[in-house]
Amino acid sequence: MRNINFRTPKPFGQRSNSKEKIEKKKYLLVVEGSKTEIDYFNGIFNYRKELDIDELIDITVVEREEVNRNDSHPNHLLQGILKKIGKIETDEEYECITYKEEIDEVWLIFDRDEGNFSKEQFADILRKCNENKFKIGLTNPTFEFWLLLHFPYIEQYKREDLLENRRENTRKRYLDKLLSEKLNGYNKLIQFEKIKDNINLAIAQEKYFEQRIPEIFETLVSNIGTMIAKMKLD
Repeated sequence: MRNINFRTPKPFGQRSNSKEKIEKKKYLLVVEGSKTEIDYFNGIFNYRKELDIDELIDITVVEREEVNRNDSHPNHLLQGILKKIGKIETDEEYECITYKEEIDEVWLIFDRDEGNFSKEQFADILRKCNENKFKIGLTNPTFEFWLLLHFPYIEQYKREDLLENRRENTRKRYLDKLLSEKLNGYNKLIQFEKIKDNINLAIAQEKYFEQRIPEIFETLVSNIGTMIAKMKLD
């Protein structure tokens, strides 16, 4: 299996060295490298005060090196972060990330996206994540489903249409088209300011759908809101 070289983008925040501040947990969000997810979680950090997330919480997005952008199998993401936090020895050069298992959390963020992985491969990923006390943030069919939840009246759409996410043209699928209508254009880039005020709505609407990880092959799934809600409580 080919390993992924990870890089850590310019950090959103650093733990304070001030003795007056209490060190709180770090969220390491391991993403497939899509600009969409990176921009979104960057926005979560930048607006964390408005979103009622403790300003001491550090949110770090860990993405793939540019050379490996087409290699998105979640198991590669898992192997990469294990190396970054020093759980796997390697001769390759990695910029290590400070990780304290007793307080920090690692989340692998990926979507089902037809053909991305098989049930057997996913079972293996889930087992390894459990062994390492990592968590998984999932969407089915794509991350765009989570984005659509930021807009009211999600019930107006047929679930089978959302799940199928059919191709509308050579550049867009059904969910892309719906987001384009809501945002006056959508090409995988997000202006977080346009949706930040609706995050609580997205968290609430997510509960209308399946949030259990094992159901990812059967129906619409998202638990990204569950993760963000947890950030609010920490």
